[in-house]
Amino acid sequence: MKKNVIKDFFLKNGMLKLISIALAFVAWVIIAMYVNPNKDVTIKNVPINIDLKSQIIVKQELNLLSSDIVVANVSVSGESYIVNNLSEKDITLTASLSSVSGAGTYDLPLQAETKSGGKVFTITGVSPQTVRVKFDKLLSRKYTVQPEIANLTVPEGYTRLEEPQVTPGEITITGPEAELDKVAKVKVVTDLENEPISKTQTLTLPIQLFDKDDQLVKSDELKLEYETADVKLTVYKNKQVPLTIDFINVPANFPIDDLEYEISNPEIWVAGPTDQVDSMTSVNVGYVDITTITPDNNSFNFDVKLPTDFSNIERIESVTVEFNTEGMIEKNFYVNNIKAVNTPAGYDVSLITKQLNNVTIVGPKDVVSRLSNKDIVAEIDLSDRKVVSGQVEMPVNVIVPGKGLVWATGDYSAVVNIKEK
Repeated sequence: MKKNVIKDFFLKNGMLKLISIALAFVAWVIIAMYVNPNKDVTIKNVPINIDLKSQIIVKQELNLLSSDIVVANVSVSGESYIVNNLSEKDITLTASLSSVSGAGTYDLPLQAETKSGGKVFTITGVSPQTVRVKFDKLLSRKYTVQPEIANLTVPEGYTRLEEPQVTPGEITITGPEAELDKVAKVKVVTDLENEPISKTQTLTLPIQLFDKDDQLVKSDELKLEYETADVKLTVYKNKQVPLTIDFINVPANFPIDDLEYEISNPEIWVAGPTDQVDSMTSVNVGYVDITTITPDNNSFNFDVKLPTDFSNIERIESVTVEFNTEGMIEKNFYVNNIKAVNTPAGYDVSLITKQLNNVTIVGPKDVVSRLSNKDIVAEIDLSDRKVVSGQVEMPVNVIVPGKGLVWATGDYSAVVNIKEK
């Protein structure tokens, strides 16, 4: 009866199977430890360490440019239960730098060591035994980016300004000294294939490297700060426009259009952006103060200044404006016909100055010679003045109404008394 209970226990509860597995494992351990304790194993893909902070590398200012492999296989020997559970994390694989003496290519021996961690095993070999590396000094140099635009032409009536403008105009290239020494020029190159351009264009072109013989330099070891550059081709349309002047301090109702003058260069050729030059009708060179024109002072010089983005293609930098004062004279008068005009509301204005002396009048001889002081008016215009109470000295405009091409020269002033009402 007791034997059946035991038999049923093993058969019905699956214990027999568990005991069998446990006995098998114990047997395997005993065989591994005592019958065949050592085993040879290859650990694959162990990373190769190249110590770039080593004094050998740092002192010689070297950089690693290339390495033919980054991992290797390491053969180990040891007790089976240890080596069967090893991985690349249990081994340090280092390239020996003792033979490095400068820039160049080296076959560096690989040295494998066990990492501390309580696992005892023996390293028996490394495959491959060396790693091929290339060292060189990495330098940075600046180069000017030169444009090379073939067949750049413009149609008749247009002007190409200056040389093509390149942005960036300068780049930094970093790479091995030996590779940098090959580079003599940095350029952007294109061929416009004889197609004239009639407006400003910007081309984006690849930056290319050339040697001293103008042959293309190609190197994966050279790193460019920029890969492309923008090339601006500035093309303007030509147009001939008249030069003009304007006047200041012109008396009211003065026949300014009757004042004769000549400009030494009445017209000028300019070049500018097409959309702007088409709308340009003239170029104003400056202003003439009419109170400064006299028979002895009738010539004025002006610099020719063009709007931004326009070019003076004739290079006419200045002109002379000469007034025709033939037959004109100047004569002095006293003026007692002084008036305050445009007086602000709420104020009373009275004249302290009763007469202006030595007022110089210019005009045709037959007109000026018949003038009297009654023909001349001195106006004090209060419309553009800040009015304050008290005695104030104010500028005076001298006019000769109804006498045609006659005007006063010089500056005059009078004192008025201003009171609030």
